[in-house]
Amino acid sequence: MITEYTTTKKIRMKIGIVSLYGWLKLWDNYGTLLQNFALQKFLKQRGHITFWIRTRPTPQDQSKWKQLYSKILTNFRSIIRLLLTPILGIPGSRRLAKFNKRNPRFFSEFMTRHVSTTPREFTVEELVDNPPMVDALIVGSDQVWREVTKLNFLGFGSRQIRRIAYAVSAPWPVLDNNWFQSAIQFTSKLDAVSVREAEGLAVCHQLNIKDAIHVIDPVLLLEAEQYLDVIQQDGEDRTFSNPFILGYFVNINTIHKVPWQPTVDFAKANKYDLRVVPMQGAELVIPKEYISTPSPSAWLNAFHKAECVVTNSYHGALFAIIMRKPFLVFLQDGAKSHENCRFTSALEPLGLSDRILAYNTWAAITPKDLSNKMSRSIDWKMVEIELNKWRDVSKEFLDAALKP
Repeated sequence: MITEYTTTKKIRMKIGIVSLYGWLKLWDNYGTLLQNFALQKFLKQRGHITFWIRTRPTPQDQSKWKQLYSKILTNFRSIIRLLLTPILGIPGSRRLAKFNKRNPRFFSEFMTRHVSTTPREFTVEELVDNPPMVDALIVGSDQVWREVTKLNFLGFGSRQIRRIAYAVSAPWPVLDNNWFQSAIQFTSKLDAVSVREAEGLAVCHQLNIKDAIHVIDPVLLLEAEQYLDVIQQDGEDRTFSNPFILGYFVNINTIHKVPWQPTVDFAKANKYDLRVVPMQGAELVIPKEYISTPSPSAWLNAFHKAECVVTNSYHGALFAIIMRKPFLVFLQDGAKSHENCRFTSALEPLGLSDRILAYNTWAAITPKDLSNKMSRSIDWKMVEIELNKWRDVSKEFLDAALKP
């Protein structure tokens, strides 16, 4: 990993970035990794030095167990599946661990080549007592405000440094009073705040953050050519013998959480291969003959070379847009349904909300339906115009927040 913090080149600021490093250690997640890569890439192009602050939990932190207990009571099934199974080692978790061991995705190698990080991991207490020397801290993006902690709300470091929330995300519709009471203790110390979902603006107003704005996810700060450069650098610009549909599915514990058979039949009807990248439990339910486990650069190449994309992932949709591929989004249901606002919030401003399929429409869907929906034309020129407008707003936010 890249750990240089100093250079002879004149720089504007030294910036520490806080995002879901702990989550990335628990689950390989392409979106979590690439949004940090993209934010760093953009900031470095502006002349800044950046690094990802690597963190680890405090083993004796009893308050974390109290929070976990509360979450279990609120949503037992989801929390057990997503949080406790990797710790307790119940059968599904063991199977997933074995799968991941047999099918490495080489995230660490990608980070070594492309992502600057702190040389070591910190607990929150260590960050408070002995924080890295920086001119600014940025927190963002994916679900980083799900919990209120000194880490996620930048409650560490000297008073003089800039504190910026960029494209912060949270389960906005289900935040409770305890969250608001805890969050408001930190928000007055933030110098600039932006949110990834429009629903977050109302939450910011409740926290007396009146000037918060709606910005794009960090991965959209970069254009396709910059991701294609990474593919080339890592030697992953491979071709495929047959045209294929790319599926990218996360957080499913049964095949019925996506319209699986219509998707398979749709691929066969069009004489496409179906290549599926499953994550965060989906590895155990997707039939193995369809599964791919690419490195981050190979994952980018799959989006670049696919004929079209089907996904229930937010970042799956965004990279389909970046690579200008026809795509369909299968919304999640149940415990994860409150996160669906991130799709509408990202796609509506770009005129792409018709690419979303709600869960309650799947029962009667046919391969022909999927083909018809996928074949609807996308005015990529108009998408690019709107995306560039939004991109400019987002870049201006960061530039203003970091102005010397």
